[in-house]
Amino acid sequence: MPKRKEQTENEVEWNPLYNVTTELFKIVPWGEYTADSFFSICDEDDEEYFLSFAEGLYCMPGSDSLRSYIRWLHNRDDKLVQIALRSIAITHGKDGIEFKSFMPGYIPWTLSEFEVATLTKVYRHAVELLKWIDSEKPKMDFAGFESPTRRYDKVTGEWVNEVRRLRLPPPAPKLIDPPDEMTLYRISTSPQVDAQLELDVFMVTKPSTEEGYDRPFYPTLIVLADQPKNIVLDVKLLPPGKDIPEETIDILIDFIGKYGRPMSLSVQAPEVYGMLYGFCEEAKLPLKMVGFLSTVNFFKTEKGIE
Repeated sequence: MPKRKEQTENEVEWNPLYNVTTELFKIVPWGEYTADSFFSICDEDDEEYFLSFAEGLYCMPGSDSLRSYIRWLHNRDDKLVQIALRSIAITHGKDGIEFKSFMPGYIPWTLSEFEVATLTKVYRHAVELLKWIDSEKPKMDFAGFESPTRRYDKVTGEWVNEVRRLRLPPPAPKLIDPPDEMTLYRISTSPQVDAQLELDVFMVTKPSTEEGYDRPFYPTLIVLADQPKNIVLDVKLLPPGKDIPEETIDILIDFIGKYGRPMSLSVQAPEVYGMLYGFCEEAKLPLKMVGFLSTVNFFKTEKGIE
């Protein structure tokens, strides 16, 4: 039997989802598809959902979710990427059908009523798509990123099945708003102090619970240290949804406002270097990338942070 503890209180909404999911599991030729064989559903509202049948069923809303899933496929040891998937995973194990929702940064959670209704709709069309594939046997090149698709044709008002080549748009660049001109001027003209800072930004693999959040989450941690003095100056924990570049720059602005511009700032992750490069140029703050941050990494070891 399915795990009823994962249901919402609305049994009427859940029953159709269990029924259509059971039907879908029966007709999927599991041995024929790999994790990077993608199927897509495009509904009347131009919303797009991607499906992958591999060790269960993944449903990914939109191209951003599909891009995250593809990244996970090529970094199987990166558990954080799997956690960050904006998708819904359905597995068929010894305890029955399990439904879990993944949101960026959050620990997998049960489905909301909206997700229940959405999955019911998408899986009904997935059943029809798989039946079409079985009867028509269209030529598909999954390695060439071709995807069997069921979409709503607004011109004819009918649902059509076809094979199309996926073209994922590039991810939108993250635009970081620089501090205002007065703040930049104050930072760039601050006196230099005898400090060589280390800074690291990373996601913690241990769950955290903060007041005001309805579920446990994997926080992002910003650690600022002074390497010669071997002391940690600031530690900031960020729940999901926080603007990481802005919060990171704020830590540096606070330090400079209190003490002055450091002699140097060292980071060890290319992503952090790219995030801070423009700000450091404007603030006349020497930025360098190194292979090891002695004080920050010692702090992480002491706290049992991987």
